Amino acid sequence: MTSTKPAHPIADLELDFDVEPALDLPPTERRERQARRVGYLVGIVVNAVLLFICNNLLEWEWPPFLTEAFTDALPYINASIVATMVATAIYVGYDRGWFKSLTQVVTAGFALVATIRLYDVFPFDYAAYDFPWEATTRVVLILVMVATVLGMVVESVRFLARLADGPSG
Repeated sequence: MTSTKPAHPIADLELDFDVEPALDLPPTERRERQARRVGYLVGIVVNAVLLFICNNLLEWEWPPFLTEAFTDALPYINASIVATMVATAIYVGYDRGWFKSLTQVVTAGFALVATIRLYDVFPFDYAAYDFPWEATTRVVLILVMVATVLGMVVESVRFLARLADGPSG
């Protein structure tokens, strides 16, 4: 007896890394695809600016409550930003839904690690302020961690659903 195994959705993928608009697409879909690509490029530029700013905050001595301990969290923050830039650069040529969901889980993982490290290091000194900024900042960081985990769960489910729909999803 021979058993036939169904093909895995990823096995039959044809990757479309053609960065030129597909001429066989309807004009509306072509414009949407071009608009997404422009958005991805803008996202890369914004992240590059953010990377530059994060790496110069201590040198600029701004904000004044940021301490030297920020250097302990900076590699994690940099890794998160760079991972997002790499994923976004790939989207310029290939932005199928399943792939975006998968990469968003990965980049959210980087963001989660960076946020946890920022919480652990806590490179903030609010001694000069009357407002309870330390507690507020810790609560915000915890909320960011929870939201990131929830986002990872949602994107994981979307990834699995899109895989079940087939390689074009």
